[in-house]
Amino acid sequence: MLESYSNNRRIKNLKEANKRKRRKITFFFVLSIITVVVSLTTSFYFAIKMFVELGESKESEDECSFLQKIGNENDSETQHVKKRENENLNKNHESLLKENKDYIGWMFVNGINVDLPIVKCNNNEKYLNTSFRGRANKMGAIFMDCDCSSNFDFPITTIYGHTNVNYGGMFTSLHNLKQNDETFITIETKSKELFTFKVFSIKKTTVKDEIYSLNIKDEKDAIKVLGENVTSYKKVLVLSTCGTGSDLNERFLVLATLVDKK
Repeated sequence: MLESYSNNRRIKNLKEANKRKRRKITFFFVLSIITVVVSLTTSFYFAIKMFVELGESKESEDECSFLQKIGNENDSETQHVKKRENENLNKNHESLLKENKDYIGWMFVNGINVDLPIVKCNNNEKYLNTSFRGRANKMGAIFMDCDCSSNFDFPITTIYGHTNVNYGGMFTSLHNLKQNDETFITIETKSKELFTFKVFSIKKTTVKDEIYSLNIKDEKDAIKVLGENVTSYKKVLVLSTCGTGSDLNERFLVLATLVDKK
């Protein structure tokens, strides 16, 4: 009897051990399946995201080429010829206005790849994710702050554009500017006024920079932007874009003063 009981006990223990082993194997199997599914889902998500961003980048490049083509219809020179400061851009503003009623002018920055139209609407959100031609696109468009004057009547004017080091961005090339470069920004408005600004400062900063809270209509605040040693007022143009790193609060500013108007 004792031997039979002992055998039954061993068999029962073996069965329980096998059950625990099977449960353990099942747990790790399910865990492995979940891990694989999560990994594949994550990879699929990033692949789709990359595909969409590449598509938007290509669409943005094609749109820029199209806009340069119609914008240069009045120009005898090709769009790739480097223009001089103070030189009329001679853009076809009528055609550009037909493409977008928010169009206010064309901006050219010598030495880098910024030769594009500017838009302005009643808010600063629309063109963060909308292209010049009104299509949803994370590359957005180059746009003027909604509180600024499209005729540059105020002491401070701010213009925004995206930076995207992986897939392009209309203001990405601003990061190629050097502090000691002699850089001019030429803007021809839709009313064919020509404004020429000379860059005097380039800086990396954050969204908390004082420049974003200044009174754009106050000459004293414009003098603050110009620097502590400056006492005479000059109109200031601020080109604002994001940084090249992963910090979403990082900003890159190009500051310029008006040197000519005609």
